[in-house]
Amino acid sequence: MDRISELPEPILQHILSFLPFKQVFQCAILAKRWKHVWSTFPILRFDHTYFNSLSKIARGRDVWLKRGDLYSFVEQNLESRRKQRLLVKNFTLSDRLGRQKSASRVDRWLSFALESNVEELNLDFERFASVCYCLPQSVLLSKSLRLLSLHRCKFDTSSTGGLINMSSLRKVCLVEVHMDNQFLQSLVVGCPALEDMNLKWCYGLKGIELLCHHGLMAVGIEENRDLERVELEAPNLCSVHIVQTSCEINLNLVEVKLDAPKLCRFDHYTRSVISLSSLNALNLSVATYGMISRDDPWNVKKIEFLSKLSNSKLLSLSLQSAENAIMPKRLRKTVSSPTYNVKHLHLILSSPMSFTRYAIGELVDSLLWISPLLDSLTIEAGSIYKPDDYDKISFKLSYEKPVYKGENSSCCKFLPFPCWRHCLKTVEIDNRRGSADKEILSNYFFENAKTLENFQFLVGGKKIIDDGTFGTPEYWTFEGVPLKKSAYIPDCKMIKHLKSLYYLDLLNLENQNNPMKPVISLAMFGRSD
Repeated sequence: MDRISELPEPILQHILSFLPFKQVFQCAILAKRWKHVWSTFPILRFDHTYFNSLSKIARGRDVWLKRGDLYSFVEQNLESRRKQRLLVKNFTLSDRLGRQKSASRVDRWLSFALESNVEELNLDFERFASVCYCLPQSVLLSKSLRLLSLHRCKFDTSSTGGLINMSSLRKVCLVEVHMDNQFLQSLVVGCPALEDMNLKWCYGLKGIELLCHHGLMAVGIEENRDLERVELEAPNLCSVHIVQTSCEINLNLVEVKLDAPKLCRFDHYTRSVISLSSLNALNLSVATYGMISRDDPWNVKKIEFLSKLSNSKLLSLSLQSAENAIMPKRLRKTVSSPTYNVKHLHLILSSPMSFTRYAIGELVDSLLWISPLLDSLTIEAGSIYKPDDYDKISFKLSYEKPVYKGENSSCCKFLPFPCWRHCLKTVEIDNRRGSADKEILSNYFFENAKTLENFQFLVGGKKIIDDGTFGTPEYWTFEGVPLKKSAYIPDCKMIKHLKSLYYLDLLNLENQNNPMKPVISLAMFGRSD
């Protein structure tokens, strides 16, 4: 008995909203109940899933015949909705345009959707289609649209003199769309409710100027080949994401100006250095700086760019390798630490790194120069999708009030306050795989921080004692005589082994060499055999 079909229609429509178009289409054909649900379903997604399945079971003319059946079904459905004045909340079309006739068909479908007060419109056409679809002017005058996403389209605003009026539009995403500065300004002016704008792989746009836009909250700018400058002035802007990393385009972006007092997140990934000439972002929480080029070393311009991010609470650096993260010592002697106010630093290395090498000490030293009074430092290397190559190490640091004792303070001569070397009190290190060299890190911190009182090393959250055991005693003793100086017993395997030889009673915890590191003392009552 089919109990699912007996569910209320809104629930059935909610179920359909999670299915690809192919399966929705199949449901509508196989059952009358589902056909009626589909006929009033406000979300219409016509994507590649159905067409791709056709190519596996048919070829040549048969594919076009099946496509024709599908197109007829879609058109009849849209016409029926228009006559019934049913709302279309979401209309998504992802297909190829093989001929001009196809473009005319899309025009009719969009006309139906607009008459049904569509709220979300997504158009995505294949990159190598023989016809480049020209968006009807009626779309740019829609009062119902709240979201507009266009991939590989072109605009024709000549008929209305470039007028754009989408008073309800909240989010726009343009991908591989040709536009100029004048069109972008018309778009911004004609969308007063705009909150989120994304421009990806667009061309023809020399500059982006968004001034005094009070509604704008998020801006994404990625791989726009002709872009030279960006200027954003928006009092409610919360997030800015800028990416210029592709090898396929000329990198012309040279200047960015941001006046956004409420900006919380700023991400910038690049192959070349840009000038962040202005950054008014007092509430910056997270800042990400990604340097994609492996062979481009640190220089004064990069350090100056980092210094503009000094007010962020969390700074994330995304680099190719550990070598790219190590700051040359000649620069450390001539310039100040760029992000001395940052309390949390996160380094992401795309290449795997062995933390056992000597470079871990040099890497930590460089990061603590970049941000010299950190509360936490995290280093991730490799991809989490490749567990054999991925590793992670984190540092938690705490401080006491700095006290100078006559030592050379040249390490912080450019800083407004003493660096970590004069006030570090405790260090807790947690290494995911246990591959980091504990001795190197221990020596580094004790040699450089004279005020250090406590050093702890964890592996996967488990405490490591000096002998390499996971939360286990340093010396196993019997009547004060060590039974085994080094034991790896995360699950007490050694205790089980000893119990198989002796009747044991765990009496107390003691350690003659170091009271801070307790040792289990064992008493032997007799052999088990």
